[in-house]
Parts: sequence; C-alpha cells; structure tokens
Amino acid sequence: MSVVEMSRAREAWYGMRQIYAGVGHRRPTFEETTMRFSDFRATCVILAVMAASPLAISCDKDEEPPVEDRLCERFDECTLLDAGVSVQDCIDNVSNCTDELVSSDRTDWNREIEECLENSNCVNFFNCYQNVPDC
Repeated sequence: MSVVEMSRAREAWYGMRQIYAGVGHRRPTFEETTMRFSDFRATCVILAVMAASPLAISCDKDEEPPVEDRLCERFDECTLLDAGVSVQDCIDNVSNCTDELVSSDRTDWNREIEECLENSNCVNFFNCYQNVPDC
C-alpha cells in the first residue's frame, strides 16, 4: 500500500469515526451507512463459516472404517493372523472376497461380522466368526 493510499485510508477512517461517534457535523451518507451494514453482514458470514467448520470436520471423524478393515485389525489384536500375513494383506484378501458377493449376501455377511466384532473376548469373537458363512 502506497503512502498516498495509507493517508487516504487514515482520513476516511478518521472521518467515519467522527461520524459514528456523533462528533461530525454532517449526517452519514447512504453509502457510508450501507458500508457499515455490509461490514457487519460480512463479519456474520465469516463467523458462521468458522463456527460450522469444526462440525463438518467432526462428522468425518465419527465415520467407522469398513468392516473388512475392522475385522482384520481384530484378527491382529487376537493374534489370529497367520505368520507373515500383515493386516493390509488380510484387508486385501477379505475385500477381494466380499467384492465378489451379490449385494444381499454382502449385507448379510456384514451384519454377521458386525455382531462378531461386538464380542470383546477374542475366544467369543473367533467362535462367532467361525459360524459366519465364507464369503
């Protein structure tokens, strides 16, 4: 910003301050009043966007990972993965298997796996998983 622009901005601000404080001898013009209202409106919009942004971010955090991911992570927690098989390998294998299911079978499979994942005990989890039909 140049020196001239800065001095004009300072003069405009000083003049507006006098008008808004009632020091000036003239009434504010329509443009001056409109500018004040638009500044207020812009501030409200900015505050609304800032207030809503954490809500949008928090919605994404609540989303659970896919059933395949949670199933393989549970296998890993319960040390049920074969030696040399990583969690990612498990996820890939289970995903390939479930991709081949028709939608009704996949829905049934997902529901039954969800029920198994609710078991906190590894033995109960594995017993439940053994009763789920293979995909």
